[in-house]
Amino acid sequence: GEWPLVVALDDCQWADEDTMELVEACVREQELRRVCFVLVFRTSALDAMRPIQLRLTSIPRLSRRVLDVPVRPLSIEHITSMVSDVFHWEAEEAAAVAEIVFRNTLGNPHFAFMYLKFVSGSPNMVWFDKHEARWRTSLTALRTEAFVEDSIVEFLLATIQRLPEDTLKVMRVLCHVGRECSME
Repeated sequence: GEWPLVVALDDCQWADEDTMELVEACVREQELRRVCFVLVFRTSALDAMRPIQLRLTSIPRLSRRVLDVPVRPLSIEHITSMVSDVFHWEAEEAAAVAEIVFRNTLGNPHFAFMYLKFVSGSPNMVWFDKHEARWRTSLTALRTEAFVEDSIVEFLLATIQRLPEDTLKVMRVLCHVGRECSME
């Protein structure tokens, strides 16, 4: 066809050597010159994964055109806009929550979104008031329970702890299985 195919692979920093070898072979293949590969990875996570890092850094040399698009931290203004959009608040009302989100996520776009999702699922932090048909917040609760600045791991653990008990039981068993497991 006339239209190029786009293949997007996310979290490539966790890809195994075989997967990256396949991607490299596809990039080298002239028959696939109309295929656009979008490889998404966190550069901060590459240091511990030297073999994958070497494979990722060799791929641009194989292609004719490579575009590196770094995702930078969001500014306080961007997060204020996001909070305003998510909760349908005026910018002034969103600013105090945005300041807490920014402080706890350092503007990381992924964690900012996850943080908003987390607090909107906490009835004492951000909740939907059905009688007034609008979102409400307790800045005091947000400030006192805002633990992300201490540890992203604590944030992720708190998110996992919200899962249903049956899901947690399965996760406890599966964490001992290893890399691969069949659910059959």
